[in-house]
Amino acid sequence: MTINQNKFETSTELCQVFGAQILALLEKGIAQKGQATIVFSGGSTPKPLFEHLSKQDFQWEKVTVLLADDRWLSTEHQDSNENLVKTHFIQDKASSASFISLVSEKASVFDAEDEIEARLEHLASDAFDVVILGMGDDGHTASIFPCSSQLTTALETPRSTIGVQPTTAPYERISLTKQRLLNARHMFLHIKGESKAEVLKHALASQDEQEMPIRAFLHQTQTPMTVFWSKG
Repeated sequence: MTINQNKFETSTELCQVFGAQILALLEKGIAQKGQATIVFSGGSTPKPLFEHLSKQDFQWEKVTVLLADDRWLSTEHQDSNENLVKTHFIQDKASSASFISLVSEKASVFDAEDEIEARLEHLASDAFDVVILGMGDDGHTASIFPCSSQLTTALETPRSTIGVQPTTAPYERISLTKQRLLNARHMFLHIKGESKAEVLKHALASQDEQEMPIRAFLHQTQTPMTVFWSKG
């Protein structure tokens, strides 16, 4: 299938265009339902987008934010995606947005799976308005890793969340599943740099989800994906 790709020279240019599209889609959700939900991914790539959005005048009090995944860490840890979002997005004009955490104080994610699943239960019947995924060099997305023993379950389970222990990356993880992420009105892939463009090219060339889990979202028609890529 053909993927709509939007390419920009700089992250600043991307943020202007992508940010406007995100706000338009959230506004549409609010107009239809009185509120809207957006799913962000972590990592360094979305930081400029977070900071751009946080400065925009919007009905942020009607927006619920959650993450596609998080590392099973204290929310004060520098590698916590929750810490990233709260530091760079839920600030300034976006400080009134609601946030649903994917972590708890339990020592292991595998002891907390039911707790986190229950936390998202009230959202189960409603599609996310916007889902923004990232992509690793190995083709993982969210914390659906090709190296983890939880891969097949993450791709097939009807649950919303799953605990993951990757073998090629640090920390236990909590991740939204394929089925829950695809229950979305609009889905995007946000990547940066020439190396990620090559990874995307490779991902589009085959449909083997076990090799590159991002393919589970690129090669499907339920919620067609749009790519936003910047060179720098």
